[in-house]
Amino acid sequence: VMATWFVQSIYPQSVKEAEIALVAETVSKLGRVNLIFKLHPSDTGKGTLEKSQAHRFGVTARVIEDVTLNEQLLVAADVLICNYTTLAIMAVVVKTPLIIVDLAGMQKAPHRSYVDEGVACFANSKASLEKALKEALMGRDAFWECRRQAWEKFITTRLHKADGRAAERICDFIEARLNKIGQGQFDAHSID
Repeated sequence: VMATWFVQSIYPQSVKEAEIALVAETVSKLGRVNLIFKLHPSDTGKGTLEKSQAHRFGVTARVIEDVTLNEQLLVAADVLICNYTTLAIMAVVVKTPLIIVDLAGMQKAPHRSYVDEGVACFANSKASLEKALKEALMGRDAFWECRRQAWEKFITTRLHKADGRAAERICDFIEARLNKIGQGQFDAHSID
């Protein structure tokens, strides 16, 4: 299981802590599952929070800072769990099951588009994360079979036009989501 968190001011630190604790606790109940926390490039905490939460719930977790490993980690991971990250689009492209965690209740947040478009599971509680993880850990083929049409539409919309502009569309997609954050289209401090 690979997990990563956006560290900028979209979320209060307390939400980040709660989401990381939720992941560590849920993974601890799965038994023989390896947990990798992939740090955001601007994260200055060196994985202290992630390591402490993993230790708290008895989970062995590795913390990876090296951004050059992103693609390899996504291909190797059985699932990516995140709140908001550009790695999400890469996960969909390589068909790594994707779970979006949101304990802040940000219904209009940019990361929700993955859920709304049908290419990710959504978790906002321990029960919903457990359910999503069980589904994701059934394997890539099973996870994506029921999402085949959503995946094809996502890929066609974002990447697969034969016009030589796929990278531009990916950048536009990411930039549009970041602009929503900058325009304050959701309340980053409301918690359900």
